[in-house]
Amino acid sequence: MSLERAKWDKKFSQKEAVLGLPDKFLVRNLHLLKTGKLADVACGDGRNAIFLAKNGFQVTGFDFSDFGLMRLGNFEKAESVKIKTVSCDLETYGFAGFQNYFDTVLVSHFLLRGNFFERISGILKPGGTLVYTTFNLKQHENFGFNKDFCLQGNELLTVFKGFELLKFEQEEGENFLDSCVFGKG
Repeated sequence: MSLERAKWDKKFSQKEAVLGLPDKFLVRNLHLLKTGKLADVACGDGRNAIFLAKNGFQVTGFDFSDFGLMRLGNFEKAESVKIKTVSCDLETYGFAGFQNYFDTVLVSHFLLRGNFFERISGILKPGGTLVYTTFNLKQHENFGFNKDFCLQGNELLTVFKGFELLKFEQEEGENFLDSCVFGKG
């Protein structure tokens, strides 16, 4: 087991058995998402997945933390929703069988570079929506968060060049986040 996976398993195993709130950006922009099949990439214990399932999406959550996915399963039962889960290492997972499968892809508070952006673009159907929210460099500058996991200035806008930008927000305060909703042509 990788050190990163062990860290997240420990974090989820020590959390109180309370479902977290969904991302504010996601809640405010739910109307922009294409309904249907939705991938919650790096879903953790399901705070966004549960919210989306309750709002009519067919959610598949991808994560490498077995404890996070176990908690998601508990919340799924408690909230009377159905969510498929895939336990995988997102650094190497190829999303086999999911090409052009999802109407919406959500990535929240997670950043990988390399071919990750290309892989998540590939699982999104043409005409679908991509929601991406994660930390920007101000998170590093203000809180010492690892800058390898922070977006450079307008990075999302340059990575998804072939996509139509539907919404862009920067949040400052408790966290420093860049959030986008894109449409795939």
